Amino acid sequence: MKKIFFLSIIMSLIFSCRKTTEQKNMILYNQPLYIIKGYIQGKWQIHYAIGGYSGHQRIDLKDTYIEFIFNVQNKDSIKWYNDTLTYANGPVVYHKALHFSGPDSTYVVELPAPAFDEWFFESFINDTLVVVQNSTESTGYMLTKAN
Repeated sequence: MKKIFFLSIIMSLIFSCRKTTEQKNMILYNQPLYIIKGYIQGKWQIHYAIGGYSGHQRIDLKDTYIEFIFNVQNKDSIKWYNDTLTYANGPVVYHKALHFSGPDSTYVVELPAPAFDEWFFESFINDTLVVVQNSTESTGYMLTKAN
């Protein structure tokens, strides 16, 4: 009787365990900075940019990468490049600012030379990080984690 009882408990545990999937969709612009940094740290491939003056212009970016680098001494940096150009390379500053698409404030990153741009981290959808220029004719960048 003890064996049957023990076996039934084991079987119920086995069949009640289900594989759970990690929630990967998240709005980032309203999160604390440490949450945003946790999502964006590392090397990303930028696949395309969309937006601009018309709001619908799409620019495919082949072999273009961006690296968000964080360290303990608060000397955060960024490297944005492709095979032939370096768009930004150096230290960055994160600060809270109003973003142009709404009344909310969010953390933005100021990119170093030669880009001299300001971005905010809009969302993380499935495996895609959405980064948006903080300007009136903003461009959104679609990134996935690079190997």
